Amino acid sequence: MQRLKAVASPIEKYLQLRTLAVENIPEYYKLLLNHTEEVLPFIYTPTVGEACERYHELPLTPHGLYISLADRGSVLQKLRACQQQDVSVVVVTDGERILGLGDLGANGMGIAEGKITLYTAGAGLDPRVCLPVCIDVGTNNATLLQDARYKGLRHKRVQGEQYEGLMDEFMAALSAWRPHVLLQFEDFGNTNAFRWVGLAGPHKQGAAPAQPWALRGHRMCWDLTQGHRHERMPLHCAVAASPVLCLEPRMHTYLPGIEASRTHLPHHKQPFAHDVSPQSTLLAAIKALRPTSLIGVSTSTGAFTEAVVSAMADMHPHPIIFPLSNPTSKSECTFQQALTWSRGKAIFASGSPYDPITTSDGHTIYPAQANNAYIFPALGAAAVLTRCSKITDECFLVAAETLAELSPVDEIQNGRLFPPLSQLRQVSAKVTAAVAALMVSTRLGSRPSGCEDWLSYVTSRMWAAPRAKI
Repeated sequence: MQRLKAVASPIEKYLQLRTLAVENIPEYYKLLLNHTEEVLPFIYTPTVGEACERYHELPLTPHGLYISLADRGSVLQKLRACQQQDVSVVVVTDGERILGLGDLGANGMGIAEGKITLYTAGAGLDPRVCLPVCIDVGTNNATLLQDARYKGLRHKRVQGEQYEGLMDEFMAALSAWRPHVLLQFEDFGNTNAFRWVGLAGPHKQGAAPAQPWALRGHRMCWDLTQGHRHERMPLHCAVAASPVLCLEPRMHTYLPGIEASRTHLPHHKQPFAHDVSPQSTLLAAIKALRPTSLIGVSTSTGAFTEAVVSAMADMHPHPIIFPLSNPTSKSECTFQQALTWSRGKAIFASGSPYDPITTSDGHTIYPAQANNAYIFPALGAAAVLTRCSKITDECFLVAAETLAELSPVDEIQNGRLFPPLSQLRQVSAKVTAAVAALMVSTRLGSRPSGCEDWLSYVTSRMWAAPRAKI
């Protein structure tokens, strides 16, 4: 750990960790598991964003499997030739929409590698059963195509029959190779994401949604206002491609400019369509709808302006301000801005970590990180342990509810909406146990042999780093 601290920049720390993972596997995982909170920002957000942007120019060897258009007709053979054969979890990306950074093509392997590591760091899955995959179908990123160092296919991204044919073959080959495997779709463009998650079959999930963070925010608001229902309006607003995107519950969520009377809406927007007057700006929408929550998933830097945050604070004693866009450079506002502009009233969580702030009276406030590392690895581990047939919305809800109960009120008052990432494994064990119990009780999965108590069983099955050879 001292050697890592001595390295200056985050990307250099990223490279040092990757080198360690190749040269000394026991030491790498010992470092990852014993210092998760310190290490995670350099293998995941925010550093993984820069790593993906520069993946083609960095001195590294990919840890995952590339499948490209050149592999048409032989994808199954390529999977069968892969060094890892006893695979239970696959994280796949096509690189079209990496974090808030756009189309990075073959450089998207970096996000698949970062995500897959969390299944080990959090949920305790053996890294040998976890495989990152990048589907290379070209890129529309002109800068990468003009860079001689770019290692992916050097043409614009294909769509239509060519793209669908390769994806169809990949899905069929994966099913034939590993009939029961958890497949996580990561950072696909919206059109393809909805299509392939919908067609992929039962053992799949996308990156964990915002429900856990919204639920935790409202639980905190409920606690801080002593449960007075009039203080807690279940309306969540989030900036997105349209001026405002709003999340669950659907009857209290709005997309200004997306009215129910409009036809030809994309299917993923239809449940959120209401007959309300469209609003041209976020501030206007806030004044019209008076939401209790702002959930930023826009990748629009600075979208939560001083006027926006101040308006939220004028309306509510504890406005929920969640700028979740990654990496940090894409955040809708900073922790300091949220606290200052809300006059210290904001309940805050961000997508990437911020440093704590000490007020003039010596009180330290800690920024919560709404890190999906709390959710998706545990969901995946539960699916693997129970060999479940389907991951349902209820599985996500149970995971969210379990996480939301794990921070005591005194920690919440200091800004800690979630347990520290140093406790990621303990948190993951509890979430995994709760979701696994649900999967079995609803007959989605089966109870493993020897499992009498879920938490004890899950904890006992967590992989530990091997000891270094002497």
